Amino acid sequence: MWFCIAGIAVIGLINYYYQRLHPLPELSGRAVISGRLYQKEVKDNTSVFYLKHVTIRFSETENHSGTIPEFPSSIGVICYLSDDSNDTSSYSDENLSSCRMYGTVRLEGDLSAISPATNPGEFDAAAYYAHRGYRYRLYHAKVKGAGGGNAVSEALYRLRRKAASVFYT
Repeated sequence: MWFCIAGIAVIGLINYYYQRLHPLPELSGRAVISGRLYQKEVKDNTSVFYLKHVTIRFSETENHSGTIPEFPSSIGVICYLSDDSNDTSSYSDENLSSCRMYGTVRLEGDLSAISPATNPGEFDAAAYYAHRGYRYRLYHAKVKGAGGGNAVSEALYRLRRKAASVFYT
């Protein structure tokens, strides 16, 4: 048992120092990302997608020097879907039904790194989400494509949404 605990501690320390020596780039700007949809939520009438295994491409107008490095598969992006009243095509439940759990999703929006806490005692969202594997946020996201997915996980998600709507009304 002590060997297991020591092994876990060593792996944790190696991971901690590796992340300090090799930080992720501070990317920001208009981007198109694609990745695997691991979680969906609705917060304050805004759909939130949690993507992992992402690839990031910036638009032609953005000025980024060099190429974007390959990210470890554990790095993810939190995407806040656009809820513009003029453009409901990317927000309606009918169009979001093509974005199935564990399927591939392609989104376009404004990418930025999650900001760390600036005051002592303030909630550190960057550390919290980094622990969960998410380092970036995509605001004003619009669904550009979706495919694949797990039908069972999607059915369980819809059941959860239906139960929540019954519970809260």
